Amino acid sequence: MSVSEEAIQQFIDRDEIRQLMYRYGHCWDNLDFQGWAEVFADDGVYWEGGGPVFKGHAELVSYAQDTAPRVNGRFHLQMNQYVVVDGDTAKAHSYMMVVEGLTPIRSGTYDDELVRTDKGWRFAKRVVSCLYPNGLPIAGNDMAAWMFSPEVGGGWQHRSKWRALQYNLPASHPLFQQG
Repeated sequence: MSVSEEAIQQFIDRDEIRQLMYRYGHCWDNLDFQGWAEVFADDGVYWEGGGPVFKGHAELVSYAQDTAPRVNGRFHLQMNQYVVVDGDTAKAHSYMMVVEGLTPIRSGTYDDELVRTDKGWRFAKRVVSCLYPNGLPIAGNDMAAWMFSPEVGGGWQHRSKWRALQYNLPASHPLFQQG
């Protein structure tokens, strides 16, 4: 049986895209905000549905620095990646779960548009849709919309407050006393 060069290239491209997806999670989890932004094209877009849209490396780094939780033992799991390559562009859909310690705290999907650049595959657009937890204090169960609402004002410390609300902690809990 012979395998065409096109089939081999498809296999290579899909593997490179999956590696990019993994790098995305590793960079975020290790607070490597520059590395996280570099998985996007120069004009790449990131959107947690319902929240603001961030475009370009400067906005992406600023967003990550402001919102990444400063916790140990947090990591992203990405799975069931479905990747379709069409020349120098691709689309992907995958599932994700964010875990702290051994506790899943968030799950959802990524919908990606990718482009081949001189640096390899990069996200042209990544859209995050949160499916869990249910009962968030915002419409559509979207943490970003709540976190960046005018009443809250954004920032990583607000993710901690969101988490405290998620776990129904009392108002006297230290997470509500932060900034």
